[in-house]
Amino acid sequence: MRGFRGLQMVTILIRMAFLPSTLKRRAPVEHIWYDSNREEEKKITDSPAVQALNAVMLLITLAMISEPIWRLIPWDTPLGQIRLGITMLNCHIGLVAWPCTYFCFRFLLRQNRWLERIRLLALMAVCLWCAWSVTPVVIWFWTSLYQ
Repeated sequence: MRGFRGLQMVTILIRMAFLPSTLKRRAPVEHIWYDSNREEEKKITDSPAVQALNAVMLLITLAMISEPIWRLIPWDTPLGQIRLGITMLNCHIGLVAWPCTYFCFRFLLRQNRWLERIRLLALMAVCLWCAWSVTPVVIWFWTSLYQ
């Protein structure tokens, strides 16, 4: 995967999530896993747009990881507004757990082994817990924003 850029990686992961049948065909799998051009990798010069997108993704990742630290800051301070923004960002990202639950359920129906079924059920429980806990906050945010 070293030969793929960040946007290509996201595109490939989304394609694998929404079209899992592509993983059953040999050509797309070989392209994803084995067709990286390592010579070109050394001379990749990213455009400013790609570098800006990578910087934004880095900031989003740092905001997600540092969210427990922000809980120590009171809401009614200037940093509390940043805390609110990070919390809202994390809640909206948490909504991704709804489609993850759906995909896990689809794979659960195809599994023959009990251990895989148990793993998928555990993953579905975590996804449902995350999605269910952030959904009311997102609804509150959007309804309070438009009132």
